[in-house]
Order: sequence, then C-alpha cells, then structure tokens
Amino acid sequence: MRNNSTIVVFAAGYIFVFVLLMTMKAMVVPSDAAAICNVGCLIYRVMSEFQTLLAAGVALIAAIPVWEQIKKMNVQQDIMAREIIERRLDSIETKCRYLDINTTKLLQDIWGTVIDFSDDEYVPSLVKPQWVFNIRHHADQIASELGRHQVAKTDSVRIEAARAEVIDALAALSNCAATISAPAEYAGDPMVSDDDMQRMEAAVPDALDRFPECAGAVDDARKDFVAVAAVESSSVRERLRGIAEQLIRNHND
Repeated sequence: MRNNSTIVVFAAGYIFVFVLLMTMKAMVVPSDAAAICNVGCLIYRVMSEFQTLLAAGVALIAAIPVWEQIKKMNVQQDIMAREIIERRLDSIETKCRYLDINTTKLLQDIWGTVIDFSDDEYVPSLVKPQWVFNIRHHADQIASELGRHQVAKTDSVRIEAARAEVIDALAALSNCAATISAPAEYAGDPMVSDDDMQRMEAAVPDALDRFPECAGAVDDARKDFVAVAAVESSSVRERLRGIAEQLIRNHND
C-alpha cells in the first residue's frame, strides 16, 4: 500500500510538470527556432530535462513492487527447499538408526554367544546349529530391509555405497551361518543324498573358522556407514542453517 501511494504521488507530479511544460512552451518558447531564447525559454528547457529525470524516477519507483514480489517468491522457494531438505535429513537419520540399531543387536547376540569372556576367545563349539540358523535369518531380514532402502534411491551416492557394503557383509555372514547349520537343517531329508550330506559336514569346520571374521566384517561395514551418514547429516544441517539465515535476512529487509 505504501509503495502504491508513492507511485501515485510521483505520477501526479509527473503529470503536473508535463502540463506546466506544455503551458510554458506555448507562452514563452519562440516559434522561430532561430530566435533568441529568453529567461522563460531557458527555464522551460531546464524543466524539460527535469521531466526526463522525473520519468526515470517514476519508472524506478514502479519497479519496487515487482522487486518485492520477486523477494517474496525467493522466500517461498527457500521455505519449500527447507521442507524438502528437512525430509531428506529425517530420512538419512531414520535409516541410519535402523541399520545401526539392528546390526548392533545382531552382533551383540553373536559375540555374547560365541565368545568365552573369561579369556576373551572365540569358541567354535558354542556355535549351535539352531542358534546359527536363527542368526542367518536375522541377518537376512536386516539385509532385506536395507535392500528396500537402496531401491528407494533417496540417499546420496556415498550413503548408498556404504549401505551396499553392509548388505554384502550381511550376505557373507548369512552364507557362513547357512553352511554351519546345513547338516542339522537337512538331516533326515530324503532328497539329500549321503554324498551331499558328507559335503555339507566337511564344509562346517572352515565355516566355523570364518564365522567371527564374517561378523567382524559386518561390524566394520556398520561403523563405516555410520561415519558416512554422520558426514552427510552434518552437510544437510549446514544447508538448513544457511537457508534459515537467508530467511531471517529477507524478513529483516
């Protein structure tokens, strides 16, 4: 409203000067171009130049509402961008918590079962078929959910690459656990030949040796993912802070 009033005042002034100049031209400006220009004529010429400046001023004032509208549009875009970035930050942190919490629980179950804490040593005989069968399915469940996170394609390339490493580590752990539990799982199955059963049993010792390594690889991949997600979250938070500061500056202006 204030801008509109300013424009009206300048426009009225411009019209007044225009009418005044037309009147002066008729009264004091000689019709003969070769005639000497008197004082009134000189005043007319000066005011004529002033008219041009006044017109430029009116044009500049008229542009103020347009500039204000552009600023409002920029603010609205910043607000929309902030909402989108906030959703991305929430997605990053939610998925990171899922991966961290669930893989940590899996690893706590493993280490709490197969480690003799009296001497802090891995004891293969503590790896029981039914227990390791459950570990396998737990690892598969986590990997399946992480696979859905990958398919969504809503994270950065770095996060997806780090998550892929976790999925691969879980798959290796699951395969190792499946090898250990296979003889007990398929015992008495008429579809399994004696030769197949012997091969399954022969593969168990090596799988038992690899089992803690596979669990350790999951833990390493988990730590790497959490570190990458933390860096990404920090970067997104910096962007949000920049937008917030810009919104405050625009509001103060």
